[in-house]
Amino acid sequence: MRRRLGKAKKLHAVRKIGDKESRWMKGVNHKISRQIVNFALANGVGVIRMEELTGIRKRATSAKEAGRSLHSWAFHQLQTMIAYKAEMAGIRVEWVNPTYTSQTCKCGHREKANRNGIHFQCKKCGYTIHADLNGAINIAKAISGLSAEPSALVTGAPPIGVHLNPMGRGDDTPPNLGVVRTRNG
Repeated sequence: MRRRLGKAKKLHAVRKIGDKESRWMKGVNHKISRQIVNFALANGVGVIRMEELTGIRKRATSAKEAGRSLHSWAFHQLQTMIAYKAEMAGIRVEWVNPTYTSQTCKCGHREKANRNGIHFQCKKCGYTIHADLNGAINIAKAISGLSAEPSALVTGAPPIGVHLNPMGRGDDTPPNLGVVRTRNG
């Protein structure tokens, strides 16, 4: 009987911690989504493009700690919050298939070896850039038909006092946001 009660107390404590983490994550996701939509409004952005992140946890092949961080983040919740807040603000949301976006160079050369972790270097022309920024540029080019260069993108972490490092890289590199201003909004 005591053993069963002891297990029940431990399980209750674990659930309580899980609930606290869930509430914290929901709060952070609300702040991030609000900052993204406010940024888009302030800069005249009419479209927010997001990758379809279905299966991201299955594709993750990183270190244990990075995997744990990646597996615990509520990507779908964040994307849902961005989408509904953007819709309420009159900003269109487009979903983009991320296939090959971070392996393709601006010169058009696509090769798996172009990307090594967070680093992108084209094996054909030698172009070098952060792999996630390269992916954001390719998404912008594919959807808008623009010739998106890094200078045309607004990048950086939202200034909300919350440092988010969902990939667990162990450094202070903020996550990238890619926003392209188009003439039509």
